[in-house]
Amino acid sequence: MANFSKLSPQAKKALILATDAPVQVTALVELSAGYDAETDLPLKALDATLQGWSTHSRIVTLKLPSSHLGNLAETRGVTYVELGETLANPSDPPN
Repeated sequence: MANFSKLSPQAKKALILATDAPVQVTALVELSAGYDAETDLPLKALDATLQGWSTHSRIVTLKLPSSHLGNLAETRGVTYVELGETLANPSDPPN
C-alpha cells in the first residue's frame, strides 16, 4: 500500500481514481538532499518521463500514469508528491 502521507490530497485523489481510469498526470516531486532525479528515481519502472529538475530546490517534475503515484511515493528519497494540475471532476462540463 502506498505511503499516503507523502501524497498531497490531489495526488491521493488521482491515485484512488486511477483504479477506474488511469490518466497521465504531471507530478511535482520533492527529493531528499543528496538524491539525484536522473539516477535515483526508477523512471522506467514508473513509466515516467522527467520533465524538469531544479537541483537548488530538489523539485522534480515528472509525467506519469496516475496509477503509479503510490509507487512514486514509496520510492526512496521522495519526500512529497504534489500534482501539477487539478483533476477535473468527471461530472463537470468541458470548458
